[in-house]
Amino acid sequence: MEADIQEDGPPSLRVPEPPSRPGQRVDYSHLHFSDAGEVARPAVNADASRITDLTNGLVRVLDDDGSARGLWNPGLSADAMRAGLAQCSRRAPTTRA
Repeated sequence: MEADIQEDGPPSLRVPEPPSRPGQRVDYSHLHFSDAGEVARPAVNADASRITDLTNGLVRVLDDDGSARGLWNPGLSADAMRAGLAQCSRRAPTTRA
């Protein structure tokens, strides 16, 4: 929402019209999506100042069939990836009494 400031006359408020409403099909044709695996994967120890381009876009890892592509594909089995995700989501033990 934007408040339109006018020199004379009463204040007004302009509410923009959304591109789609709930239940309507959304049109994403104005957005550019890279192909899966097209965006280069930086090294895990890359300096943050050298990978700022990753903060301004969408890193597409999975193709339309749900398979990881390019350097983002860790080459692990589905079971190994699920086990890794489970380890990441477990809470670390604390030493509090």
